[in-house]
Amino acid sequence: MKKFKHLLFLIAFVAIFFTISSHQAFASEDDWEKTFFDDFSAYSIGKAEDSQDFKDVWTNDLWSGTNPTAQDINDVATIKQEGANKYLNLNYDGSFFYISPHNFRAKEFEVSFKMRSHDLTSAWVGVVVRKAYRDARFNGTTNMMLYFRTIYIEDESNNVVGEMIQVQAQRGGSLSTTDLTSEIVDASGNTGSEAVLSVTYMYPEQGDIDTAQQIKDNWYDIKVVVSDTGERNEASYEMYINDSLIGTLTHARSSLDTYGFISLTACTSDIDVDDFSITSNDTVSPPPIVRVNKLVGQTGTVNETISLPGSEDGDIELIGDADNKVEIVIGKPDGTDETLAEGVYEFTPTEEGIYTVTYLAKNASNGEGTVEFMISVQGDESTTTTTTEDTNDITTTENDTTPSADDSDDSNGSTIIIVVIAAIVLVGGATSYFILRKK
Repeated sequence: MKKFKHLLFLIAFVAIFFTISSHQAFASEDDWEKTFFDDFSAYSIGKAEDSQDFKDVWTNDLWSGTNPTAQDINDVATIKQEGANKYLNLNYDGSFFYISPHNFRAKEFEVSFKMRSHDLTSAWVGVVVRKAYRDARFNGTTNMMLYFRTIYIEDESNNVVGEMIQVQAQRGGSLSTTDLTSEIVDASGNTGSEAVLSVTYMYPEQGDIDTAQQIKDNWYDIKVVVSDTGERNEASYEMYINDSLIGTLTHARSSLDTYGFISLTACTSDIDVDDFSITSNDTVSPPPIVRVNKLVGQTGTVNETISLPGSEDGDIELIGDADNKVEIVIGKPDGTDETLAEGVYEFTPTEEGIYTVTYLAKNASNGEGTVEFMISVQGDESTTTTTTEDTNDITTTENDTTPSADDSDDSNGSTIIIVVIAAIVLVGGATSYFILRKK
C-alpha cells in the first residue's frame, strides 16, 4: 500500500512539474526597453538641432532626413538652464512642431512631463500617441493627439479675468484630422458643453493676483495614460493635470490598435518642458516593422525574372527585429509558398496569376512584422517586365501585426489542459492497475 501511495505521489508531482514548466515556457515575457526618460540635463545649452547628443535621442522628419520636403522646424527647441536645472524650451510661431524618441513604441503606457507656459494666447503642448509612422507630422500619419492648451479667460467685455489649461484631443490621419474634444468625459461624467476639461485660476476681484496660483510661468505636472478597454480596437486615453484626472476619451479605430511611436508636440508656443517620461505597460514586446523603400512593380511576365527590393543599402528598413534579417515569401497562384534563400531578391514566375510577395521579420519573442505586395503575372505574350525604381516621396505602410496576447493565452491554456489530462490519465491508470492487482 505504501508503494502505491508513493507511486501516486510521484505521478502527481511529475504532472504538476510539467504543468508549471509548460506555463513558464509559454508565459515568459521578453526583455525589451519599457521606459524612456529625459530630464535634458545631458545636453549643452543652446539650439537642439546643433546638439548631436540631442538628435541621437530625439528625431523628426527633418533631422532624420527621411523627408526631403520636411517643414523647417529648426530654431524651435532650445536647451535652457535655471540654477542647476536644465529644461527644454519650445518657442514656435508655426502650426506644428514635434520630436520623437528614436525607436520607442508602445500600445498601453503612461507618458508624463512637466510644462510651464509663458504664452497664454492659445499656446499648447501635448503628445501624439499610437503613431503609425515616427517621421511624420500629426496630420501625415495615423495617431491620436492629446494636448494641453493654455489660454486667458475673458469676460463679455474681453477683459482678462483668469487663466486656464484645457485638455483637448484630435485624431490624426494621412489626409485629415478629426476633433474629438466633444467626446472627452470629465471627472464628473459630463461631455460636450457640460464638461469641465480644465484647470483654472480666476483673478480676485479685489487685491493682487497670486502669482503662485497662476497658470502662466508656473510648472504643472502632465500625465496621459493609454489603455485598451477590452472592446475591439478600442482604447481609453486619460489626461491628468497635477495628478487630478481631468478627462477621459474612449475611442475605437482599427488603425489605432497598434504599437505606435510617441511624439512630444507643440504649437504657437513659448512653453518649457522637463522630466519627459514614458513607461510601457505592455506585456508583449512591439512587433518588428518592415519598410520597403523602393517601388515593387505590379505586373510581370511568365518565365521572366522579377527583381525585388533588398539588394541595395536603404532598400529595406527594419525596426525592432531580432537579427537584422528579412524573409521573403512568394505566394503563388496555385496556393503554394516559396521562401527565397537569404540574400536572394528575385524570382521567376512559371504560371499566370496573382503572386503575393511578403517581406517578414521577427523579433526575439517571435512576434512578426510583415509588408505585402501583389504582382499580376501575364502570359509570355506580354512584354512587361517588373522592375523596381527609387522613390523618395512615398509613404510606405507598415504592418505592425503580431500574434495577439489572446492567442498566446489560448495556446498556454491548451498546453496546460493537455498536460493535466495526461496526468489524470496516468494517475487513473495507475490506480486501476493497483486496485485490480490487489483484488
